[in-house]
Amino acid sequence: MHFHLPKPLHGWREFAGEVGIIVLGVLIALGAEQLIEILHERNLAAQARENVRNEAATNLQFVQKRLRAQECIGHRLAELQDLLARSGDGNLVVQPTWVSRPPTGPFFFGRWQAATASGRNSLFSAEEQDHYSQLYALFSRLNDLQVREQTVWAQLRALEWWQGPLGPWS
Repeated sequence: MHFHLPKPLHGWREFAGEVGIIVLGVLIALGAEQLIEILHERNLAAQARENVRNEAATNLQFVQKRLRAQECIGHRLAELQDLLARSGDGNLVVQPTWVSRPPTGPFFFGRWQAATASGRNSLFSAEEQDHYSQLYALFSRLNDLQVREQTVWAQLRALEWWQGPLGPWS
């Protein structure tokens, strides 16, 4: 069996050529790694964007449902106001059997919170981050108002079983 020992380099030119080939190979590998990382981040951003967009669309459907019911809610409040005005400080003129309540919808925040916690929403453009942040702040505010509104309607439902005079408003 014969072993062939590597030949020694003959001069700086050959040495520079060998080093250049190694450096070029490392640069190509680093560039490929960066390209793969960029593509991976784009994929993560696209998935997060799709998840958040779907969640926001669901929340907006609840808002649209509520807006469609607003006219009916206004009519019912006017009827209750009229009933109370006609009753004055005495007994209810007509005892309502059902006061009603506005529709509620659960607002979802999980996908936005997951995208925020994982840092994936930082892959969105600054404008997109700002828009989603404002939209989810609005959803949060609407959710809080919805809870408060349901509390008020629960108090109005006391008219369904109220016995006796109403007494003066204070």
